[in-house]
Amino acid sequence: MPAASIRRPDAPAGNPSSSSTPTSASTAPTAAGSTPALPPDRPAKLPPNIAESGATVFIPREEVKLQPPTIAVTVPASAVVSAPADKVKAAPPAADTAKADPVPKADARLGTAVAERSGDTALPSCGAESPTAPDRSAGGESGVALRFPPQSKTPTTPAPTVPKPATWKNLPAREPWCPPAIAAQAPALKHIAAADAVAFERVLPGWRAAGASRRGRMHANGGTHREDALAFDAHDRATVLCVSDGAGSCPHSRIGSHIAAHRVVEFLLAATASVDPAIAADAAKLKDFLSAQVTEAAVAATDALVELAKKSGCAPKDFRCTLLTALHYRGEKHELLLTNQIGDGAICLLRADKSTARLGASDSGTHSGEVSCFVPDDCAREKAKRVEVVTDVAGVECVLLCSDGIEDPFYPLEKKAAAIFRQFYTGVDQPLPDFKAQLLQLAPLLQESAAWGLAQWLEFEKRGENDDRTVAVLHRLPPQISF
Repeated sequence: MPAASIRRPDAPAGNPSSSSTPTSASTAPTAAGSTPALPPDRPAKLPPNIAESGATVFIPREEVKLQPPTIAVTVPASAVVSAPADKVKAAPPAADTAKADPVPKADARLGTAVAERSGDTALPSCGAESPTAPDRSAGGESGVALRFPPQSKTPTTPAPTVPKPATWKNLPAREPWCPPAIAAQAPALKHIAAADAVAFERVLPGWRAAGASRRGRMHANGGTHREDALAFDAHDRATVLCVSDGAGSCPHSRIGSHIAAHRVVEFLLAATASVDPAIAADAAKLKDFLSAQVTEAAVAATDALVELAKKSGCAPKDFRCTLLTALHYRGEKHELLLTNQIGDGAICLLRADKSTARLGASDSGTHSGEVSCFVPDDCAREKAKRVEVVTDVAGVECVLLCSDGIEDPFYPLEKKAAAIFRQFYTGVDQPLPDFKAQLLQLAPLLQESAAWGLAQWLEFEKRGENDDRTVAVLHRLPPQISF
C-alpha cells in the first residue's frame, strides 16, 4: 500500500518520515520529499490505478503491528481502510497541503460513513489475515498480501419514460384539391372547393333525403384531403343517392370519387326525366329499363375517368374509387328501388317490420381493407351489371348507403345495421358497447335537420377507425315506425 494510504498508530504524529513503508512511485511528495498526512476524520483512499485494477498491495511483515481492536477493514465501494479516531494522532499539515488535490466529494462522504457507521460488518483485522505467498516483484521482501477488488461502478438505471398520450392534429391539406394539369383538362373541377365536411338535405313527397361526409382523423392528422364523395339530386319521378370512396393508395382518388358520384347522379336524372309511357306502365319493362340505366350510369362514370386520365397524362388507376348507387323511382303505377355496388362500403334497408337487410355485397379481397374491384378498372363494367331491385317499396322505411368508414366500425354490417338504424330513430343516450365515445344526441332522422343530426353522429370514436366517413339516407317522412 502506498505510504500516503495508511499510517501506523505508534508512529510519531509530527514526523511523517519515521514511517518505513516504501513510497510508491505514484505518490508525489509535497514538501521536502515528505508526504502530507490526512486529517483523522478523512480516511485515505486507494489511488485509482490500484483500487480499480484489482492489484495486490504488499505491506512488509515487520510493519504489520496493528492489533484487532485497533483497526477494521470494511468493504464499501472504495475499499477504504480506516482507524479509530482516538488512536490516531493528527500530524500538522505540510506547508503546501492546501495546494494538494482535494478529496473528491464522493470519497469524503464515504469516509464519513465509515467513521459513523459502527454497525457495519467488519472483516478480520489485518493482523489476522492469512498471509499469501510472497511476491518477489515488490522489492523481494516477504510480506502480507492484501488484495483489493476493483471498484464496482453501479450503472445508473434511467427513470422509466412515460409516453405522452397520442394527440391528433387537424391540419389543412398541403396540396391543392385538383392539380393544375388535371384542372386544365376538366375546367369544371377548377371551381371545386376542398371541404373537410359536407352535408345535404331535401324534403320530397313522403320522403326525405339527407347525407353527410366528414374527413377522417387519419387525413386530418396527415394534412391530406378527404377522399370520400357524396352526391344527390331528385326530380318529381326519381331520387338518386351516390356514395364513393377514393382508394387511399391512388394519388387522384379524391377526384375520381367526386367525378364518379356526380356523373352517376347526372346520368340517372337525365335517363328518368321522361320514361316512355308504355315502359312506365309495364312493371317488368320498367324494371329492365331502370336496371339498364343504373348499369349504364356506372359505365359512364368509368368512361369519364378513363378519358380524364388519358387527357391529363395519368394512369386510369390513379383515379380509383368505389361506387354505391341507389335509384328510387316513383311512377304513376309502379315504384321501384334499384341499387348497385362496386367496391366496399354497404347499402342496407330498414323495413316497416324493423327488420334489416343488406343489398348486394362488398367487393372485398382476402384481407381486411382490401378491395377487389374499383372504378375505372375493367372489372367495374362487369360489376355494374349486378343491379339489385326492390319492388315492394311500400315495406321500406329507410335506405342507407355508407362508405367503409362506417362499414368497418360496424362489421359485420349484416348483423349490426340494426344498431345504426336504432340510433337514427331513437338517438344516442350512451356509446355502443365497443365504442370509445359517441356524442349524446336526439334521433338524427327525427330532428328538423336530418343532415345536421347525421353530421353529429359521424363524430363517434372507436379504436383504430380513423378513415373518412360518409352516410346517405332516404327515409319516410313522417316515420312509419317507432322503436
